[in-house]
Amino acid sequence: MNTTVKKRSKKGKTVKSSGKVKLHPVAIILLALFLIMLILLGIHNINVQLNEEVRVLQEQLNQVNSEIDSKNGQIMSNADLKTVEAQARALGMTEAQPQQFIYEAAAKKQTVISSSPVGLNDYLSFYKQVRREGLWPQGQ
Repeated sequence: MNTTVKKRSKKGKTVKSSGKVKLHPVAIILLALFLIMLILLGIHNINVQLNEEVRVLQEQLNQVNSEIDSKNGQIMSNADLKTVEAQARALGMTEAQPQQFIYEAAAKKQTVISSSPVGLNDYLSFYKQVRREGLWPQGQ
C-alpha cells in the first residue's frame, strides 16, 4: 500500500513522500539487540528449568540409593546364619524328629537319609549324585 503524503520541509516547500517507513540504522541495531536479548532470555529460562529437573532427579536418585543401601544392610544382617536360625526358632522351627526321617534304599545297598518333606532340589541332587557314581541304569 503506497500512499502519497504531502509534507512540508523546513524551507516551506511541499514534498511528496511514499508511505514506506524507513528505519534509521541505529533503530535497526537496537531492534536486533532486543531480539538477541529475547532469545538469550528464552535460552536461560530453558536452562533454569532443566537444572531444576536435574536437581529433582538427583534427589530421587539419592533417595533410591539410600533405600538400596538400607535393604543391603538388612540382607547382610539376615545373612548371619545364627540370626536366621534364631528367627526361625522364634517362628516355631524345631529339629526333625525320628519319625520325620525317610530312609531310601539306593542301588548297591547304599542308604540315603533325608528329612521330610523332601523338595525337588533334594531329588535332583540325589539323582545327579547317583548318576555321577554310575549307580543309575543307563538309558533312563
